[in-house]
Amino acid sequence: LLRRFPRLEQYLYLPLLLLCVAPGTYRMILWAVAPEEYLSFDLRHDTIRLTAFLVTIAYLPCALLALMFSYRRASQLSKRKLRLVLVGSFLAYGPLIVWLLTLAFVPSARTGSVQIVGWAIINIVQLAVPFSFAYAIVRHQVIPVNLIIRRGLQYLFAKNALRALVLLPFVGILLTIILNPNRTLADILFRNSILFYALALVAVLFGLVFRRRLSGWVDRRFFREAYNQEKILHNLLDNVKNLDSIPEMSRRVTEEVERALHPTRSYLFYRAGEKREMSLTFTSGGTSQELHIPEEFRLLRFMEDAGAAIEFPFPPKNNLPQSEKIWLEQLDARLVVPMCGTDGRLAGLFLLGDKKSEVPYTGTDRALLESLAGQIALVYENVRLKERVAQDRKLKHEVLARIEGRNINLLKECPACGACYDSGAVVCEKDKIELTLTLPVERTINERYRLDQLIGRGGMGAVYEAQDIRLNRPVAVKILSGSMFGNEAALRRFERESQMAARLNHPNIVTVHDYGALETEGAFLVMELARGETLGARLKRERAIQPQIAAEWFRQITEGVKVAHNSSIVHRDLKPDNILISTEENKDTVIKILDFGLAKIAQASITEAVNSSTPVTTPGMVMGTFGYMSPEQLAGGEVDHRSDLFSIGVIVVEVLTGQRPFNGQTFHELLTNILQQPFHLQSDSPGAERLERVLQRCLAKNRSERYATIEEMQRDLMPAIYGCPSFADELTAHLDANTVILET
Repeated sequence: LLRRFPRLEQYLYLPLLLLCVAPGTYRMILWAVAPEEYLSFDLRHDTIRLTAFLVTIAYLPCALLALMFSYRRASQLSKRKLRLVLVGSFLAYGPLIVWLLTLAFVPSARTGSVQIVGWAIINIVQLAVPFSFAYAIVRHQVIPVNLIIRRGLQYLFAKNALRALVLLPFVGILLTIILNPNRTLADILFRNSILFYALALVAVLFGLVFRRRLSGWVDRRFFREAYNQEKILHNLLDNVKNLDSIPEMSRRVTEEVERALHPTRSYLFYRAGEKREMSLTFTSGGTSQELHIPEEFRLLRFMEDAGAAIEFPFPPKNNLPQSEKIWLEQLDARLVVPMCGTDGRLAGLFLLGDKKSEVPYTGTDRALLESLAGQIALVYENVRLKERVAQDRKLKHEVLARIEGRNINLLKECPACGACYDSGAVVCEKDKIELTLTLPVERTINERYRLDQLIGRGGMGAVYEAQDIRLNRPVAVKILSGSMFGNEAALRRFERESQMAARLNHPNIVTVHDYGALETEGAFLVMELARGETLGARLKRERAIQPQIAAEWFRQITEGVKVAHNSSIVHRDLKPDNILISTEENKDTVIKILDFGLAKIAQASITEAVNSSTPVTTPGMVMGTFGYMSPEQLAGGEVDHRSDLFSIGVIVVEVLTGQRPFNGQTFHELLTNILQQPFHLQSDSPGAERLERVLQRCLAKNRSERYATIEEMQRDLMPAIYGCPSFADELTAHLDANTVILET
């Protein structure tokens, strides 16, 4: 409640002030102004006094509840420190609440002797509070002793200075009384000059301003180290943003944090490129090991979700494996600070050991370290972005250097609409935006295919809508870029895979018309231009598809896969993003399968270790998309047509239920579930049971237990999908929507 309404706690004091403080203040004013009225004023039987009593009673249990809830939200380490404070508070205020209620409702308890004994016991019991706090501070460092002294001195000096300033008006009143003995006190207090009240107000305001400055003076005079500590971290926050070298930034941050907080050891881990795996960049821990945090560590997801510094040991129910906790213990880590970028993604971790002073990290320490971690993440993002831009610029420069002097009409694109232009154009005709060079390719490829419009761009290149000038027909041209340029082994493999894909001629497979090498030492693939959206995009929008529609789609998908298998071609990367739903005017929906054989090309270009003698299936090489790959693919074993059947089974489950059959928050967890976790549809209807029997054969861990051929699978799968109930309105709750997909 207080998190949602942070000022509520302040407003709750208003009834206490009005009902408890106001009557007492009123009686004091009466005593000073009208003594005769004061003597006749009695609050014992007044409604205000009873209400004030009840308000006071209400505040005590609320305070205890607040303390209890704070204890429940605390970490395991903090709970150990706060336990004694909690017990002491209940021992002290619990009996007080009972005694006040007894006085209110039991008249006999108000007699002189009983009341004296009762209040004596209550006062003795209340000693549990200061003793519990003292023991917790000395033994468990709940509050650092130097912090208590520091705040105490600040309060003492500032409070006394404020009192001195506030006393000035009273000194003025005293002088006025001495100089004007004939004036009454009421005249002096309530019928004084405006200048008197103005001076009193200025004195109070000046005291408040001076109090803050005095607090800073106390820091500088008595707590130089604490003052310098915060000053060091604030200066570091300002300086980090000006650094542009990760090693230099890491060294500077580690040194300054050590100078300010004096941790026993510190470690700075950064993400390695685009992967989630992290490597140790800088440490003061004295270790010579090359420490790494694997991407399957649940610690990474845990800290990314937390987004704030957390003390180790972590709070209970963190779901972290014991091995990861032992790893943190071996590093003597006490505080783990996540470094999250602007997208919320974890860029690194900052691990700190205990302070050498054995004082716990305070809230101020954590807040400053979190701000510092945010600045480090921003610098990290900027450095990585500059490195990628420099790498792309270097690649383009090298490619352009090879073609210099050949008078090639390089492609230019509009950054806004993707329209293509000749090299001589400067501005887009539609958007009036300056054109840019994106890929080092000609506008018209092989004097035949003119690139007109960008359709999509990915890690391996881009797909363009183009015009076949010779045959006067629209086509799609895929330009393979990146490390493909200049990689002769990858180009030879691409040529062979394109020849293989061109042999497939079926309405449910995107037709390959042509392929070839570019003068800029890249490669291109010319395909049939099919308009529509991918199955992956449809699922993102609708989550699940009705069985009758899905059955017709899978009939077409399996027909296309059957043609490929009969030609001894295995796709090996079947997934919703490689299935196109094409709806032409006045025609039925046609399903097109994309990228037959191109997954192998992607792996070849990444590894840059493929030669012309490489077989179509290389044992030990993992190709495909995690979440849709068969167990033998994940294990890097030999792959045949039954791997495609496994992928189709995964897609069927996702299309009908909105979720994939195997979940996992990390790669390691996903891999384990695909290799070991059984699959079951969450429905008891006869139609669902029939479909599950079919899917169990499709998703069998051992490929020998799957369907032998796609034809055999078709005979069982299509009727089972037609006859199964709709899952669109009751998505299976046990499946995880956030399964990690790692594409190669």
